[in-house]
Amino acid sequence: MNRRVTWRSGLRKALLLQLLLTVWWLICLSDLCVVAAKEEESEVVHHVITISGKRRASGRLPFSSSSSSSSSSKPKYASTAVKGKIDYSLYLPSDHDCLLVAIRSTAGAMFRKNAGLAAAALRLGFHDCMTKGGGCDASVLTAGEMAHPINRRLKVMVGVINEIQRRAAEACKVVPTKADTIAAAVIASAEFYGLSCARYCPFKLGRRDVHPSSKGDDPGTLPSVTDSVSIVLEKMGSLGFSPKEVALYSLGSHSIGQASCFLFEDRLNKRQCRLPRDERLDNGRACDLVKVCAAKRNQLVPFDYITPTKLDTNYLKLVLQRQGLLRIDQDFGDDARTAGVVRQYASGKGERSFHGDYLQVLVKSLSIGINGPKSVAPRKYRLTT
Repeated sequence: MNRRVTWRSGLRKALLLQLLLTVWWLICLSDLCVVAAKEEESEVVHHVITISGKRRASGRLPFSSSSSSSSSSKPKYASTAVKGKIDYSLYLPSDHDCLLVAIRSTAGAMFRKNAGLAAAALRLGFHDCMTKGGGCDASVLTAGEMAHPINRRLKVMVGVINEIQRRAAEACKVVPTKADTIAAAVIASAEFYGLSCARYCPFKLGRRDVHPSSKGDDPGTLPSVTDSVSIVLEKMGSLGFSPKEVALYSLGSHSIGQASCFLFEDRLNKRQCRLPRDERLDNGRACDLVKVCAAKRNQLVPFDYITPTKLDTNYLKLVLQRQGLLRIDQDFGDDARTAGVVRQYASGKGERSFHGDYLQVLVKSLSIGINGPKSVAPRKYRLTT
């Protein structure tokens, strides 16, 4: 009797299970199952783009979306952008992701072939963003700004940025703004020199270009290596930087840069190298510089002779050791407003936080004055060939 009851109970359970399975399959025939599957798939989707004929997986990025854009669709640009704020209306989400990967990948490939372009890209971002009354709007590429002597060594970057923009547009079928192309190339430069933006910085595209008729800003208003610490702090302070951020940005960027001999020759004593005119300069370093600069005044000398191709804290350590290359760099190490910053990042604890802190300041610098009144929405969105 018990066996018969148990058998009947098991049969009822089997029939009930079969009924539930049938109902589930009927639901799956509706859109509910399809939507659920798509939502689950979107959590693990990896965007794949084509760059220079090679397929490259980008991984999930901040603006990622599982939906693909129509080849004819375009975003509705905001009627007025907010100065200093990213304009999220410039790109459709999936297009943003594709362009971010394409620009950084293309720039990185170019930097690996020519490391000098990586340093130039970092400097280009500084010259684009830090002019008085300007901002990160690609005005640095205008003929007016490029004609200024201070941008003489950056003229090659006009063609480089145009090429990066072209390749990114071909990969994503969407044209990025030149301002975004410059900014993303700066991030690629930092990554080339050993930092990881994916880990430390929330970088996004969304910068409008300066109006095509603009003659650009005045490069003469940029913070200069001949300025005093007070003037540099005043200029960059007006852009929203604290003394700590100014010292970190300046000396951190110099860790992979080079300077012409004529920019620091006033600190040297060619006749008696061990008695430099700037008594703060280490006499051994002074003699080395006299030898290097003996041939020509425009000879390029690396700021950091220990790790010249790595963004790290070694140059801050050299400043503490009285081996800073420029007078302004040594001033940062001596001035009461910034000396503590130099000591902090040259120490063990500060050295560990340098990467993240520097990248945060770098990303902040790439948002200065963006989408201001001189900028305009893109005229062309989709790449048509």
